Amino acid sequence: MRACVRWPCLLGACQTVFARLLYGPEPAFSRTWRIQPDGGGDAPTIQAGIDSAAAGDTVLVHPGTYPENINFLGKAIVLQSSSGPDVTTLDGTGLGPWVVAFESGESRASVLEGLEITGGESGILILSAQPTVIGNIITGNSGISIGGGILCGAATPFPWYPLIQGNTITDNYATNLGGGIGTEQLMVPEILDNY
Repeated sequence: MRACVRWPCLLGACQTVFARLLYGPEPAFSRTWRIQPDGGGDAPTIQAGIDSAAAGDTVLVHPGTYPENINFLGKAIVLQSSSGPDVTTLDGTGLGPWVVAFESGESRASVLEGLEITGGESGILILSAQPTVIGNIITGNSGISIGGGILCGAATPFPWYPLIQGNTITDNYATNLGGGIGTEQLMVPEILDNY
């Protein structure tokens, strides 16, 4: 009697199990949370949209100015503007040191795209995380020691690889180093085509 081993099927099953262990289960469906500057839409604030979103969801921000600081909370979601950074502003003036925080091990599936980020001591904090920051205007942030526009740091002994691409990073200031982007040890950001 001849044994029949189906290697391609076994290999495919192993790849699926490995992917689910690495990235978590695939979401059954994804949802778009629409945010309006007047508090209308699916959630009253951008942070409320993030709080409500699940992995694979999109938080879609409509044109206007949003006076708030946000934290991705480790979620693999896309936060993007509907009409681009010229008309969609996240303003953290007087609200804390960072306008946007990635500090819960976010992966590149956590995406910030198409907003103006302003008014913080640092515009974006990336701490022990590796999100995707793409197509934003990061301007008018000042007062922190390192990384006025974007601060990349690590609190855990593991190399982190955030993607920072296609952003306009201008008129930010740091008291020590890295007015535009400041990077500490164990951070290896991929920095591409920023202006």
